[in-house]
Amino acid sequence: MDDFIAERWNLSNGIIADRPPEELSLSLSATTSISVRLMNEPNESASEGAVPPRNSQRITIIVAVLTLLAVLLPSWSGFDAPGAPMDEGMLLVYPELILHGKLPYRDFETFYAPGNLLTLAGAYSVFGIRLDVERSVGLLYRLALAGGIFFVVRRLSLPAAVICTILGASFLLPTYLAAFAWLGGVSCALWSILLLAGPPGLRRAMAAGVLAGVALLYRVDLGPAVIASAIPLGLMLPPRLRWAYLGAATAALLPLAAVTFLAGPHATLENLFLYPVLIANPGRRLPLSAASDAIFFIFLLHVGACLCNLFAGGLACRRDRQSICARLFLAAALLAAALTPQTLQRVDETHLLVSAFLSIALFPMALVILGRRGAVQGAPAGWALGAAAAVAAVVSFKAPGLPVQFGRAVAQSLDHEAAPPPSVIVRGRQFPRPVFVPEAQQIASYLEAHSTPGERLFVGTADLRFTFYNDTFFYHLLPWLTPATYFLEMNPLSANRPNSRLANDVATADWLVLNRFWDQPSEPNQSRIPGSDAPNEVVRTQFVRLAIYDPFAIYRRRQPPEHTDKKPSIAP
Repeated sequence: MDDFIAERWNLSNGIIADRPPEELSLSLSATTSISVRLMNEPNESASEGAVPPRNSQRITIIVAVLTLLAVLLPSWSGFDAPGAPMDEGMLLVYPELILHGKLPYRDFETFYAPGNLLTLAGAYSVFGIRLDVERSVGLLYRLALAGGIFFVVRRLSLPAAVICTILGASFLLPTYLAAFAWLGGVSCALWSILLLAGPPGLRRAMAAGVLAGVALLYRVDLGPAVIASAIPLGLMLPPRLRWAYLGAATAALLPLAAVTFLAGPHATLENLFLYPVLIANPGRRLPLSAASDAIFFIFLLHVGACLCNLFAGGLACRRDRQSICARLFLAAALLAAALTPQTLQRVDETHLLVSAFLSIALFPMALVILGRRGAVQGAPAGWALGAAAAVAAVVSFKAPGLPVQFGRAVAQSLDHEAAPPPSVIVRGRQFPRPVFVPEAQQIASYLEAHSTPGERLFVGTADLRFTFYNDTFFYHLLPWLTPATYFLEMNPLSANRPNSRLANDVATADWLVLNRFWDQPSEPNQSRIPGSDAPNEVVRTQFVRLAIYDPFAIYRRRQPPEHTDKKPSIAP
């Protein structure tokens, strides 16, 4: 049975292996019938998945490199972009803590699977703990996504691959280069289906399975997307290769199993499911009704693109059920559509763009397939270019901010004489904060001058009843100070949960850096619900304010606490 399925794959892709004469004659007959059928369709190539000549392979490689360079040019400006004080700050702090023997879920709160943190920790161990190293990893994620889009569409049309890749990459430009776990996970899922679309083989199936598992190691909520996208191509695999794929995917999740064992199942379950999905989610959710007109339009474009992509992929598969190219496009369309929950849980620019870029990248090719009534081969370049131009024109009219950001990014990348953005710098470490840079620099300089190694630092809001956000990057800039809390990032309904350990954590600190800018959450969700006043009472009774650099303030403990070497307990 396995040989029969592999034979069907070879015939459907025009591949003839060395076989005995009688088998060869049968294969030639089958291939001849396919060729005759395809010759009657003037716009389609003679053999869908046939191995291209070397010259064609060279052209593809050259075009792919040039396309990725075109993506790289405007992305380069992201190295100088301001960073999100908490979101990018924790990408610098958490991997460093892992290198020092700390564990996520046990020693600090994070709502993400460990894959991205382990990747960054590995990069930091080789190249140093620096912002440019973190953003280099983020750039690699984006290049991997661009390459995945290119090679998915390349199976249908080389010119369309260039057009779709640049279109999709342009939607990621406003996210700059932060190494978000989501982008790493989606890139693994995309390359997993690309490997499944190759000739059936044990190594290829196992590699695809490893990438599928690693995608979940980055973000466990990518599970539905990974499963849905694997179905069209997985059904073509022989049973033994399906088991190899599943076994490799399971093996790739062993790091998560190890972290769960060391940190404890209860703490892991709380961080990866209970709080982000059930308890704290209402404090982060942004409903679609609160979105701006431009964001709402991009969301509608994403939904429309998903429906169009799925219909086009289904039509192409119906036209030729054995077409690997059609199944690959359908798999990519399913992956793009399954990213939608990431947008729905928080409809803001960043969450929308990192979900919608793939569906919009595939959209022009879907329009071409529909225009050709399901044909997936030999798409005229003009059709794809026209479809992409129409999408770009509509976006420019309805969401003009995105093209402006694209142009600004290109200009900044070409301007080699531009001054670097203002950054907070301490002993060679830097962080380009978007606002209040002089004030943050004064805070860091004060602590550099007055603190001693081993003392404990707490960074939070001025009113600790609200835990909407905080300046996690200070922990990165002041590595000689020990973080004094489990809540290195502040999540509403989590850090200020009932019976939270937050007050006890504050009481163990030597220094406090509090920022009143985050005191009054204004989002239309439950982040505006205050928690206990106990942490504020600890600040009032046990600390003295030494300096104010508005909106920041520095507090010093009145009497140093007795420290122990005991590890932080699991948050209740």
